[in-house]
Amino acid sequence: MSASFHILDYAVLVGSFVLPSLIGLFFTYKDRHQQNKTEHFLGSRQLGVIPVCLSLMASFLSAITVLGYPAEVYMRGASISISVFSSILATICAGEIMVPVFYRLQLISMHTYLERRFHTPILRRAISGATALSCIIYLGVQLYAPSIAIEATTGISVPVSMVSVGLICTFYTTIGGMKAVVWSDVFQMSLMFFALAMVLVKAVYDVGGIDEVYRKTNEAGRLNFSNFRVDPYAADSFWNCFLGMGVLWFSANGMSQQQVQRYCSLPTMKKARLALYLNMIGVALTLSKAFVCGLAIYAFYHGCDPLKLGLIRMADQIMPYFVLDRFHIPGVRGLFVAAVFAGSLSTLSSGLNSMSACLWEDFFAPLLSPDIGPKRAVLFTKCIALGLGVLAIGFGFISAYIGNILQASLGMAAAITGPACAVYLAGVTLPFVNTVGVSIGFAVSLAVCIWSVVGKLLNPLKYPVLLVSAEFCNWTTSDSAVSTVDQNTTVFYSRPLLDTIHPKGLQHLYYIHPYVMPAFGLVLTIAIAIIVSIFTGGNSQKIDSGLFNRTCYRTITWTPPICLNIFCYLGSVFQSSDSKPTKDLQAIHEDISLETQNSQNSCVTN
Repeated sequence: MSASFHILDYAVLVGSFVLPSLIGLFFTYKDRHQQNKTEHFLGSRQLGVIPVCLSLMASFLSAITVLGYPAEVYMRGASISISVFSSILATICAGEIMVPVFYRLQLISMHTYLERRFHTPILRRAISGATALSCIIYLGVQLYAPSIAIEATTGISVPVSMVSVGLICTFYTTIGGMKAVVWSDVFQMSLMFFALAMVLVKAVYDVGGIDEVYRKTNEAGRLNFSNFRVDPYAADSFWNCFLGMGVLWFSANGMSQQQVQRYCSLPTMKKARLALYLNMIGVALTLSKAFVCGLAIYAFYHGCDPLKLGLIRMADQIMPYFVLDRFHIPGVRGLFVAAVFAGSLSTLSSGLNSMSACLWEDFFAPLLSPDIGPKRAVLFTKCIALGLGVLAIGFGFISAYIGNILQASLGMAAAITGPACAVYLAGVTLPFVNTVGVSIGFAVSLAVCIWSVVGKLLNPLKYPVLLVSAEFCNWTTSDSAVSTVDQNTTVFYSRPLLDTIHPKGLQHLYYIHPYVMPAFGLVLTIAIAIIVSIFTGGNSQKIDSGLFNRTCYRTITWTPPICLNIFCYLGSVFQSSDSKPTKDLQAIHEDISLETQNSQNSCVTN
């Protein structure tokens, strides 16, 4: 695919790189005399609601949003757009269940919660390491995604793009800390939001209006919302998109270091929740625009598919191809490519900042002298961020050989997300779950999920796609070597459904759809944790009410003593005779009631 990039396009693109670097330098100079961990990682807890809201959006609305989601809709239909509603529900659940707990604790590394709740540093470090690996893999994909757009539009090679983006992002993240990351996110999220709106308006207009988009996509079976069958292997299943993506968004908003770090940077819990709920609205709007872009672009190339014609190499290039095809005003193409880069830069900077905080707090700080000064600690975390940036670039090169962007990002990362999310959810909402139960649940579930992902890599499966056609092209030539659709031709399709996958043997595990993997890992972990906790006598340790969601904690207080004693009996049956007896749960009931009453006047309410 050839491209014509004006000098103004290059100027816009370079400007989108220079501005975040200047922001990093500005905050490095401004805060040169204020060097401690709280200021570096939490912005002194004095950031504003709107900047944090936009930063929350930018952390997980990435280049995948601009490239991967429209391509997914283009190839497999709009069923994934159901995730807009699941993202809303998941954010509300995160705001009511998880945010109050983590905000009250004000932790630099959220994994510190695990050691306080389950009284073991091993679980804390295991989950910290697993989530760091998941994040590195995800960031590698984020580096690779915009490189495709750059190669398609400017001719700059994928390796050059990945190295450039990785180094620029690592630079301003390392030197500027949380304030630089948040204010860079404000600029980058604004750029993404505007670019998606620009493409959406142009695509709908060129098709002939939203009614024409609906007609053509409906004829082609792209509005596939009617598949309600329970099938963990189907890409277009309502339940897979709603529940699977819901768990992913719940984990992202409630139990990811990036998001927890951001809402803990606000001065009050009220502002933290406000930022999260404003982020919810922004995410829903941005996702909706990305999905409708996919439908509108499909409607425009209805019967003249660029992928089938060989004009693009993969579906993820459909958005940049459309921009080349339809936008000829100098600077507009550069703006779109800058928006793709912005999505990658914002996610990468958030990941580097949060991972450096976690690795320092969870691994390095306990090993080094407790007398290490705050400036040296901050310097050490900057070195960690620098090393992680280099690792992310390395994983970006690996991602170049994995295929579809969206599926790759929901692979190994999704396998780790579900079990890790379940550990926090069980810790916050289930006071009776103990260390043994949650540790075994996490280990078994993580092993099964990784086994599923590796099995899929060794036994590759191509998920079915909906029909595309190149039978009705009316060729014209422009400066971008573009084909356009014959607007006088009406094309009728038969409403094809995606073929059903019929796995055999271990393929039942290997072919679980990436959308389902987080939910599968979460349910498996919690189920095992509950069962093992019951078999091992429940949680007999002193309960700190600040580590639980207040509603769940009070539910235990309201539980009738007879139910608690039944639980006590079930636990004692499976304990060995020489083990320490579990505390009588009637006494625990009384202890909880007393502690709850004492804490009501001293703690922030939900």
